[in-house]
Amino acid sequence: MSHLKNKVARRTARLTSVLLAVLMILTVAPIIAFPASAETTTPYRIVHLDCGRKYFSVANIKKLIDTMAQYGYNQLQLAFGNGGCRFLLDDMSLSFGSVTMSSDSVKTNITNGNNSFNGDTRSLTQDDMDAIIDYANGKNIEVVPMLNMPGHAKAIVYNTSYAANDNLNVNNETARNYGYALLKKYVDYFKGKGCKYFHFGSDESGYTGTNMTAFLEGCADVITNAGMTPRAFNDATNVATMPTSVQITYWHRESGSKTASALANDGYQMINTHGRWYYVIKEAQNSEIGTKYWQGTVNKTATSVELPTLKAEKMDNKWVGINEYFDGN
Repeated sequence: MSHLKNKVARRTARLTSVLLAVLMILTVAPIIAFPASAETTTPYRIVHLDCGRKYFSVANIKKLIDTMAQYGYNQLQLAFGNGGCRFLLDDMSLSFGSVTMSSDSVKTNITNGNNSFNGDTRSLTQDDMDAIIDYANGKNIEVVPMLNMPGHAKAIVYNTSYAANDNLNVNNETARNYGYALLKKYVDYFKGKGCKYFHFGSDESGYTGTNMTAFLEGCADVITNAGMTPRAFNDATNVATMPTSVQITYWHRESGSKTASALANDGYQMINTHGRWYYVIKEAQNSEIGTKYWQGTVNKTATSVELPTLKAEKMDNKWVGINEYFDGN
């Protein structure tokens, strides 16, 4: 892990900014601030909030934004689509090829998918997201939306013919077109709100080869055609060809996969999202992987947490936190 970090630091310092890949418990946990020099040394200072797996209220997202502003972060990545899908536009109607889906049918499928995912049907409305973006803008924080496809897609493919093991089936052309249409629906909204970046995930899907490459290219095109910059996790670069227009958020190196420095040499812009700083509420796992997990699951009350303040200090005070927290909302 430290070897990977050193490569990122050497090869991608001019391109790489730091992702706070996690969410802070706002009233309890310490958070390490960026120095004034971060304005030039780390232009992307990001908090990733996994608000797809778990619903977060507008009030609590605003609390997070306040804390981010206090400590010098400037981008909030809202992963509203990640397993669950917790943001529904007023109009969710879709048309692609010869297929037309009504707004109500799309909303019903996603809501039922959320219920199947973890028993929680709540989601943010368009008015909610309007309020979040307006509040973030007032704190000089950009919102970076994330809709994860083709993996972690249970809610968005629920009760459709486009699913394969809770993933979007990229081996089916109509399913790919459904993914593009849904992505464009959200891209158009966030572009209209002034957002500049859109993350389409692409991690841990299990897909490889030509169809996966076609899907990655299609997603990148939807985003770039809207005048936004696409982002994706590094996983897909192991199994398919990712367009170099995509900023790579590098979080984990699997056996045989390209290093961060190799991807930088291939022409990708890199953002350091080291998995050491990604905190998930789930059963405790081996701490040797560098991550401390909350005890409990997404459906139970957390019982303990350990924050990596000492490790963060050893990594130049660049990021620290946890991914999800329980607030009853």
